[in-house]
Amino acid sequence: MIYLRVALVAAFVIGVLELILPEDTRDEAAVVMVVVFVAAPIGRILWLMVRWVRIGDWRFALVGAALLAVVATGFLAR
Repeated sequence: MIYLRVALVAAFVIGVLELILPEDTRDEAAVVMVVVFVAAPIGRILWLMVRWVRIGDWRFALVGAALLAVVATGFLAR
């Protein structure tokens, strides 16, 4: 839970910096903010998948893999 809170605070700080930064660097800050919003849940899914594999709960690990496959398919279809 702390991991997601840190990601939320980081995205907020990047969003505030986006308002303060000069015009030419605002787009890069916006891209970084979106990457943080997307990467945080994906990192959590990966962490949970490793945890589920270690304890031997293959059903949840496969569900996590399926969810990551959906995200990858959406990324590739873009």
